[in-house]
Amino acid sequence: MVVEWIVAVLGGSKGEALAKRPPPPTADFMEWLKDGVVLVLLINELAGKAIKFNDSQAPFKQMENIANFLKTCRDPPLSMRENDLFTSADLYDGKSRVNVINGLIATSRAAAKSGYAGSSIAPKEAAGGDGKKWDVGKASAEVSKLSLGSSQTMERSHIDTSRNITFGAEKSGSSVDKAGATKLSMGSAGVMESVPVSQANNIDFGAKMGAKKN
Repeated sequence: MVVEWIVAVLGGSKGEALAKRPPPPTADFMEWLKDGVVLVLLINELAGKAIKFNDSQAPFKQMENIANFLKTCRDPPLSMRENDLFTSADLYDGKSRVNVINGLIATSRAAAKSGYAGSSIAPKEAAGGDGKKWDVGKASAEVSKLSLGSSQTMERSHIDTSRNITFGAEKSGSSVDKAGATKLSMGSAGVMESVPVSQANNIDFGAKMGAKKN
């Protein structure tokens, strides 16, 4: 797919260049693009540039061609994002065939968006426009009450307070007196009757009482 697209883009104006570098079987396209010459010719056509390429076997010259292709992709009019591009190592060192393919598809998409009217392998994007806004709190022909869940339809249910140990105190008011002591800490103060103290087992009670009378 990628090879056929490049040939379609360059077949007319760059026919002589392709004659020197005939397109290989699809499986060998990485080797075909490795020196960067075809990439420079491609980006010149897509972006309307006139970048010169190095037709050399020196590795650093070939990598320079690839770098020039990537730089032009980043610059206007394509203005591609970094994560849409492959790296020089992906292509030259053969590290990622997938990244190269995805990068070229993204290049085709960016070219189409910038105004290039030639061949493209990028999927068509939906036309822009404001998305439809939904009123979540209101049912409509498009949004059923089922999809709205229980919005505005749920009845009030009785709250079970049988397990709430502080519910009685909360309903009856504060359980703390003015002095700051709780009724629990006060015990039976103020409510317990007075009873006589039994002295039956007090062996010196008589002596104490006789001493008081004297």
